[in-house]
Amino acid sequence: MGVAMVKYSIGDYEFKTEEFFSERILNAITDVRVNNPAVVLEEAKKRVRRKALTRDGRLTILVADQAAGLVSGVKGEPVAMGDRLGFLGRVLRVIALSDFDGMVGTPDLVEDLLIVNHLVRGKGGPGFLDEKVVLGSMGLPGEMDDCFASFTAEAIERMRLDGAKLTLRLKEDEIASDGNSERCAEAIVERNR
Repeated sequence: MGVAMVKYSIGDYEFKTEEFFSERILNAITDVRVNNPAVVLEEAKKRVRRKALTRDGRLTILVADQAAGLVSGVKGEPVAMGDRLGFLGRVLRVIALSDFDGMVGTPDLVEDLLIVNHLVRGKGGPGFLDEKVVLGSMGLPGEMDDCFASFTAEAIERMRLDGAKLTLRLKEDEIASDGNSERCAEAIVERNR
């Protein structure tokens, strides 16, 4: 079963992922992951971080962590976001070529972006993640008693990310809400530490 392609267009303009982000680049990411995985941490250490969170008091962040909340469908297509080439292409288009301040991502996405950043630098280009705000998703619990299944506070520190995102789910008369609140509080305390 193939993955359904989702068309992104505004008026006469249609974004064509393959013109911006080719399968060749996706294959290069895979090659780095398999043959030189240390690149991820090396690139994370090289990334130039902002001195201040915002430049003008405003912050525009692309939230691209829906996989952490088990969201994979678009427009009635249950696995449309499973198209890794399309997903990465759209994220890169926004992060690399726009005024977006940064993004929130799951570990796999942040790692892929760091690898692409490495590949771009290797070709003499600028690091497109420099001066961007990169936030790690600590996971979105699908059920009230789920644990976080994404970045840990320690991993966010090791990757030199600028912060974290977590979701607190509360439900009236649900005993698991207490556990969810506790896990969120523990994650915040650990991240602050």
